[in-house]
Amino acid sequence: MTVATVSTNNSSVITKYMDAMQIELNPRQSYKDLTIWIITNLSRYHKHKPFSKMKRDDIITYLDRNRKTDDQDPMHKW
Repeated sequence: MTVATVSTNNSSVITKYMDAMQIELNPRQSYKDLTIWIITNLSRYHKHKPFSKMKRDDIITYLDRNRKTDDQDPMHKW
C-alpha cells in the first residue's frame, strides 16, 4: 500500500509527516513502512476523510476495530 492510494490532501499530510520524521528521528525503513501503512489504513478506513477533520473518536474507532468484547475474550488476550 502506498500514499498514492489515499486522497491528495491526506497524502500531502503523510508526506510532510514522513519528511519531518526523517529529519527528527532518522528511523529505519521498516518503521517508516509500518507508519505509512498504518496512516494510509486510517485514511482508507474513514473513506479518505481529511486528517484535519478527524476527531479523537475517529482514531479510537480505527484502533478498536479489531478489539474483542469481554464476552468474546474474557481474559483480554486479544
